[in-house]
Amino acid sequence: MIPLFNLFIFYPYRTEPYTCHKMHIFAKSIALNYRFHFTLSRSSVYTIAVVLAAIVVMALAILSRLITAEAFRSNEEFARKAFLTKYELVEREFKAIHTYHHLLQEMVKSSASDTYEMQFSVLNRLNDAQNLVQYNWYFHGQSDREANNQKLLKAALKKNASGHEWRKDFPDDSIRNFLISGGGEINWISYDSVSLSGRETYFGSTINLDQLHEHFIKVGQNQNNYAFVFTKDGTCITHPEQKFIGKNIFDFTDIRLEDLRDLDSNANNETTALSEYLGIDVTRFIKPLKTGNFDGFVAINYANLLIDENVRQTKFYTAVIFLSTFVLILLIFVLFYNATNIAYRAKEKSELEKRQLLVDNEMMHKEQALSQLRQLKNQMNPHFLFNSLNSLYMLIGFDKNKAQEFTMNLSKIYRYLMVPPEHNLVKLKEELAFVEQYMVLQQARFSEEIDFKLNVTSDKALTKKIPYLALQTAVENAIKHNIATAEQPLEISITVDDYSVTINNTLQLKDEMPQGECFGLQYLQQAYRFFGKYHFSAAAKDGYFVCKLPLLH
Repeated sequence: MIPLFNLFIFYPYRTEPYTCHKMHIFAKSIALNYRFHFTLSRSSVYTIAVVLAAIVVMALAILSRLITAEAFRSNEEFARKAFLTKYELVEREFKAIHTYHHLLQEMVKSSASDTYEMQFSVLNRLNDAQNLVQYNWYFHGQSDREANNQKLLKAALKKNASGHEWRKDFPDDSIRNFLISGGGEINWISYDSVSLSGRETYFGSTINLDQLHEHFIKVGQNQNNYAFVFTKDGTCITHPEQKFIGKNIFDFTDIRLEDLRDLDSNANNETTALSEYLGIDVTRFIKPLKTGNFDGFVAINYANLLIDENVRQTKFYTAVIFLSTFVLILLIFVLFYNATNIAYRAKEKSELEKRQLLVDNEMMHKEQALSQLRQLKNQMNPHFLFNSLNSLYMLIGFDKNKAQEFTMNLSKIYRYLMVPPEHNLVKLKEELAFVEQYMVLQQARFSEEIDFKLNVTSDKALTKKIPYLALQTAVENAIKHNIATAEQPLEISITVDDYSVTINNTLQLKDEMPQGECFGLQYLQQAYRFFGKYHFSAAAKDGYFVCKLPLLH
């Protein structure tokens, strides 16, 4: 069974405060259970405090110097490792583009021309599903060179490109490449041609350079650096600042051509430079990048400010730890010196027991929620998969295209279910996309019995959060408890506004309620209560059942 719900790991939210509290009570209990049979003079206490303070200050000064030196060395090493990681990422993506181009070539050579349109359409849909940035295209060439160029641009850009602003060709590459600017965007077009049956067929890929850079940001979003790629003659292919794309990097950076001429493919150039993008000093690493359709360099820039900031933070935390330790030592000393009486110990013990009861009570509620989530998992997975496979079996017999689409949606649904979010919160747009795929599968089974509508009135609400599978739970609750026939279809609508998501369904209840009829609503109520939201509501109204899910920031 797929581990659908590794959900509601509540403990990270509150474990630390309770642990600190127990340590505090433990320290106090030590002070309360040990009493001195002698007393120290006030002057002795002051002397001990001064000596401790002097020791702490000296140790802090020595350790601060050691930490500063080690932190600089460690951060510089981290910058080099981050550079290698980023370079490998960029190199892998460029090699994938080249490999993909050869796959297109093999497909064109081995397929009949009347199947090109379908095959290229399937490839582009797969690219979209896998969040790949390239768009594939083909066309049959003409004898007229100018007409051929216009046809190429129209196929590559999906529109007429007679008004493009500029074009930059790369004459030295084995695969024909050029950059073209127009309509507020810059595209990298790679193409080739084959001669089949006396006719020249052109095929290739189009990559929007802004989308390519966004892709690099996503796959390397945890790295504190930025990269740009440029050709041997200095043409910038990708850069976080769009205005630099297509320009010569030797004009807007302090990189010099002579520094790159003798650079070996396995070596890299490391210098300190002023960032043209951030306006601060950076450590710049430059290394050659050569693939089948590109020959140039990758420049990766690591902000020196981050190194300095990390050192300052380390020194600050060290000082805090030392001072906290010093204060804790003094506190323990004072606690021993001023041992409290038996009544105060009894009071502390009573408070501790009360707090422990609160902790035990909260843990009980969390265990209950976990139990509900496991139950929801056990209910959904086998039954849903069984029905889906039955539907797929029927679709294969009379509509293979729909069967393929059904299989793709089923795989997306289980991919979403197999990787639950860390804190059980997802963006609304992700949950909506999942519910739409879920309803496509349901409507494949009940095409006339279910009428589903989605209305989004606020785009900014799509970035807000919602408990994981909250929408699916509400929709499944509607399908599970209501009659749905071709004569009396079940109407389900989802409406999104700035602050909530409302799920409405026609109220046409079954004569016999399924087992666990309130389980889904109880789960939603528990989830929102855990996140401190008490505005969740679900009730029948004017012939409809209305479920309102508040959005979380």
